[in-house]
Amino acid sequence: MFKKLTIYVVMAVLCQKKPKASRPKLKAFVLITLLLCLFNAPLVAQTGFNKTTTSSDKAVASPPELTSGAKGGAPLQVGDKLPEIFWTTKHKVYHNGIVKEENLLPFKGQILLIDFWASWCTNCINRFPKVAALSNKYQGVAKILLVNTKGNKDKIGHIDAVYQRLNEDGQSFCLPSIVEDTLINKLLKPTFLPHYVWVGREGKIVAITNSDFVSEEPIRAMHLQNLKLDSLRRQKMEAKP
Repeated sequence: MFKKLTIYVVMAVLCQKKPKASRPKLKAFVLITLLLCLFNAPLVAQTGFNKTTTSSDKAVASPPELTSGAKGGAPLQVGDKLPEIFWTTKHKVYHNGIVKEENLLPFKGQILLIDFWASWCTNCINRFPKVAALSNKYQGVAKILLVNTKGNKDKIGHIDAVYQRLNEDGQSFCLPSIVEDTLINKLLKPTFLPHYVWVGREGKIVAITNSDFVSEEPIRAMHLQNLKLDSLRRQKMEAKP
């Protein structure tokens, strides 16, 4: 428990304090180390969160659908598992200028980076080409989910304008984005933009960061750890009589 709490505290400090730009390799190293610690730590999927307790004293209560952010409670934290409603609820998804209602089941079972953004957030938009490059490079391993919340007061015209600017000069940016979101915002309650939530393939939140940590190193580290776990599971299955 002490190791787990220490990881949470260090992660919180790193995410709130902007690391020095001159030390990107150190930032990546620290995040990867924390990610691997979280994977190896005996994290138990919690079934509820009591907002009156500290992060080291989480009470097991009702299912997340009833107690977590979706019902106005405390936001989900590192180590928490995304509730089933996150995946099954139909969201408004903007893609190639069209808005459709879709669920997130196609995102389930892979590494997931949730990217909260707004049309007025320059830093968010400046990171989109990098995020799109990660999505292209790690197809089948990781997915990127852009989320524009209803509280941003962005209209579809604002979204269109952002995508048009990104596609000028022959560039191609076509990542889909959830628009007019309320559910994911209530579950995760981002306090700053851009805001990134890293989710492992089992659906657990691994890290919550700012844009300084968005790179391929964390994805690579998480993927390698998944491969190791798969190998161990195969060995155990083969060892069974």
